[in-house]
Amino acid sequence: MISYEAASLLRERYSEPEERSNLRVLAKLRIGAIRCQARYVHIEIDETIMPISLPWAVPKWVWGLPDGRLDLLEDTYENIAPEKYTTRIPENFRKITQINLQGLRFHPREFCEAFDINLPIQYKRELAKSKYKNKSIPKEIQIARCENWLINEFQRDVNKVKRKEKFWELVKLDRQFKYITKRSFEKAWSRAVRLYPERAKAGRPKGT
Repeated sequence: MISYEAASLLRERYSEPEERSNLRVLAKLRIGAIRCQARYVHIEIDETIMPISLPWAVPKWVWGLPDGRLDLLEDTYENIAPEKYTTRIPENFRKITQINLQGLRFHPREFCEAFDINLPIQYKRELAKSKYKNKSIPKEIQIARCENWLINEFQRDVNKVKRKEKFWELVKLDRQFKYITKRSFEKAWSRAVRLYPERAKAGRPKGT
């Protein structure tokens, strides 16, 4: 679901100013009630553009930064000079000077459920055509969900005790990842370790 379609559904549901709908969506993104992908990502660190694998499953910490501006109709999210909030940003992103996201995409069913909107018939048809039926979740959504889960686990495992194999075992035991494959986990891992590159190193930390 593109951002313009999301804005249209919110307009029909709440009959409120566009700015209020933008804030409503931003609040859901901050708590992880909905997730979003960006097809265009521009992140500057010390005046250098940071390479990001696209589409980017935007992590919650981005939405949680103060002063960010989401505009569904313009299909953009912008935040200037977020390095002021270093305690809220992963270490290797601490010197960010600018974030610009475009080509925002939401999962239709997840978005509609979060805002108590009846899923439009066109999305029901699209989901019915998908090879991921019944309770299955589309692959890219699984990867995005796993990426966010890994980032949260990295933050909890401050001593870096757990290795990649252990995280994979935990994912397989978690019901929310019932349909995830090892290949999808590998993709989620490669995205997550871009935020925490020290996790890509082999072996355990000394003393563990």
